[in-house]
Amino acid sequence: PRSMLNLKIKKILFTCRDPASTETIGNFISISDLINCKDLDFRIISQSPGFEIIKQKYTFLEPKLDFLDITSDKKKLLQKCYNYTDFYDPVCIITGISGPDSGLDEAFLNVANKKKIKSFAFQNYWGDFNHAFNSEPDCYLVLDEYAKKQTRKFSKKKIKIVGSIKNELFIGLDVQNLRQKYRSRINIQDEILFSFAGQPINDKNYLSSINLIVKFISTNFKNSFFIYRPHPKENKMLRNYISEICKENNQNFLIENTQKTFEQFICASDVLISVYSTCCYELQYLIMLSKKQLGVPLYLMSKKMKKYFKKFCELD
Repeated sequence: PRSMLNLKIKKILFTCRDPASTETIGNFISISDLINCKDLDFRIISQSPGFEIIKQKYTFLEPKLDFLDITSDKKKLLQKCYNYTDFYDPVCIITGISGPDSGLDEAFLNVANKKKIKSFAFQNYWGDFNHAFNSEPDCYLVLDEYAKKQTRKFSKKKIKIVGSIKNELFIGLDVQNLRQKYRSRINIQDEILFSFAGQPINDKNYLSSINLIVKFISTNFKNSFFIYRPHPKENKMLRNYISEICKENNQNFLIENTQKTFEQFICASDVLISVYSTCCYELQYLIMLSKKQLGVPLYLMSKKMKKYFKKFCELD
């Protein structure tokens, strides 16, 4: 009967694995209040480090969360994704865009394409995409006009400007309070705080860039403080390398715990450095919200790192 068909609850499948993608998905669900929507249901399929981020930061979503093991076997991964879509029968799939490696986001898009399931993907970096499984979403959800322009260079799919969903919840933050709390925790007051947001890059030029910036800081800013915050997907051996560089240059330093609140780390920085982390964009967003001056974002892009960026991320 027709009345019975109207009672069928529609289901949405979310996927996420990288930190930025995970927070975007978490914020989107929070803002849209999907948890209280009676005629819609949803599941979140996640891989590390996204799975841990949701459990820590979005505890109310745990009952909706499923864990998927990381595997390099693409056939096995695709089969698991097929099984999920067969079981949940979603009306659409909404993913993040993760990389530069491949995982469930890209695999679910492949399945969505083949099964003709409507798909969307949140983009957190201008023109970012990942064609590891030779698939695209039906619609890219992007930051701004420039992101749309960059995405249009490689895709004929729909592109919708939605702004920075990842940063929407920044509006309620007491930025100056977060700054003071973090600086008090690491026991610094007027010292210049240089912060470096790491990336999962296995390249000697990346290490050379970090070496150069630490030497520059130690030579020109004698009483400064340097904090390195590793990326959750980063090789743990890199932390030892950073420590050695700082010790060799007599630089006051701290290797930050990745479980600590990221917003405090950004707010506390006087100079926030990264190669291509979205954190520099997020600092600009927080500057706009703050009544007082915050730090300065700095992208450390040498010619060699630009080549790496273009090769592995396929972006200009």
